[in-house]
Order: sequence, then structure tokens, then C-alpha cells
Amino acid sequence: MCKIYISFNEISEYTGSVVSYPKHVSSVLNVLNQHTQATRPRNVGQITELAYSFSDTHVIKTRDAWVRFYNQQMPGAIDRAVEKISTEAAQFNIDSRYVRIWVEDLIYDKSYQGLLFQEVILNQLAKLENKPFKRSTRQEEKSGVDGWIGNDPVSVKPSSYKATSAMKHENIAIRMIFYKKDKAGLKVSY
Repeated sequence: MCKIYISFNEISEYTGSVVSYPKHVSSVLNVLNQHTQATRPRNVGQITELAYSFSDTHVIKTRDAWVRFYNQQMPGAIDRAVEKISTEAAQFNIDSRYVRIWVEDLIYDKSYQGLLFQEVILNQLAKLENKPFKRSTRQEEKSGVDGWIGNDPVSVKPSSYKATSAMKHENIAIRMIFYKKDKAGLKVSY
């Protein structure tokens, strides 16, 4: 297994927020989101395509610029997702303001930042291996391919993914690349 480190200085001007919730609220909201399917692409848009479009059209990639771009492309999507989850969350006495914070954190920060990290990691590894990098297509993404280094399909996941039930049920038969975010950058193992 090989390891590299990519500092945030090499990534972009984008910085996400840090969110904290009362105990178990985030976990419950995650389950309720899965149940309601509130943040599925049909409801909030195809984040990968939106993020690629944003990256291709914006030189400076800040959180505020991404939020403005997303809301222009998907007006009302956040509100609709919050409403779907809030209906279920009320049964658990979870205030809708936590639902809004959770949905915004997922769409504005985690999803976009994850895609940004993924592209930076793939570009960096392609340079190290002296091979071209190519983004995956929507169809390839559905089958677990996040991009290509040369002719090799690869999947990029946060290291926490190793412990999730999703990985236990998936059979990704391609090169896996994992990263862990710390205060100064990304620790990448492949």
C-alpha cells in the first residue's frame, strides 16, 4: 500500500463548515434521509454533474460561490429536502433547524468537498504515475467508478467508508483509494 499527503494549500480556496449536533441527531437524520430519499438526485440534482459544472466555470471555488451556484441551478431543492425529512424528524422531537443544518452540510459541504477531494486525489495520483486522468461518466459513477487513471478505473472513498455497511454489501472490483482528512490536508492510501 502506498501513501501520499496532499495539503489543503494544494486543493483550493474552498472551505467547508464544521457542524455539531446533539447526541445521535446526525445518525437519526441520516436514517430518515435514507427512508424519505430526500437528497436523492431526483430531489436535489445530480451533485456530481453540478460540481463538475461549477468547477469548470468558476476560477475561485469558495463555499459561498458553490452555494450561490447550487441554489441558482436547483432553486428550492434544499427547502424541499428539509421539508421531507422534517416531517419524519418531528416524530423523534428533532427540531427542523437541525434538519436544515444537516441538509445544507450534506449538500453544500460534504458532497461538494468530497467531489473536490476526489478530483484532486485522482489528478495527483495520475501525475505521480505519469498517466492521464479522466472523470467518470454518470453511468460509470453509478457502477462505482469515480474516475480513471490511465486505463484503470478507480474508486475514491473517505477512510470511514471501510467501516460502513455500504462497503460490506458492495463488491467493487476496481482499484480503491482511501483518504482521511486532518487539519492540514488529506492522507491518501492506495
